[in-house]
Amino acid sequence: MRKCIILILITGIVWAQTGFDKLITKAGTKYWGEYSKVEDKIVYFKPNNALEFQAVPLELIETLKLKDGAVLIQSGRINENTLSFKKFSNEYEKLTIEEKAIYDAKLKGKKYFLYPSLMAVGTPPFFILLEKTTNPKASTVAGQFLITMGYIMASMTISGVITASIFSRMDKIIYPKDLTSEADKRVYKSIHDNKLWMESMKNMTLGTFILVPIFFMFDDFVDL
Repeated sequence: MRKCIILILITGIVWAQTGFDKLITKAGTKYWGEYSKVEDKIVYFKPNNALEFQAVPLELIETLKLKDGAVLIQSGRINENTLSFKKFSNEYEKLTIEEKAIYDAKLKGKKYFLYPSLMAVGTPPFFILLEKTTNPKASTVAGQFLITMGYIMASMTISGVITASIFSRMDKIIYPKDLTSEADKRVYKSIHDNKLWMESMKNMTLGTFILVPIFFMFDDFVDL
């Protein structure tokens, strides 16, 4: 019975410690508490039971591990990637529902700039496949031209549908963690979907305008 009680107490202590940020000084002293920010090589950290944040020089810190498992400081050096992500996370959390929906939609919409290029790259393989598997013959030049154009349109359609399907899966909505009510999620989804459609159309158009001149330049180069 005594062993069970001790085990429960140890488990409770470990569990409690994982709910806090952990700072280890170069002298080996460990502190659990709350990390706030880094400014001019000064880390602001509030140990448990402290009334306010303490300014700790970076040179005195060996490790700072946040409660989510991210290591902000290792061997006395700041992990810039973690720091940048934390700054972004803090700023993102301050945004309104509308601002979060617009930001997320813009981020997802950027990939549609590549849609025309990916569709163009995927068209030739499908054209070759259709030509080899069907291979109909026309008795006239005009007939053969129509068949070739049909192959091209079908190949572009297949390539476009596949690319759109992949992009569509990537556009799946992942709601921000602070959106818990169905009403807030509906507002987010409505704004997100409208903005994503606008961004995708804009970026696809831009990608097409850039791709067409490149295509003609390449065609002229091949003719040389």
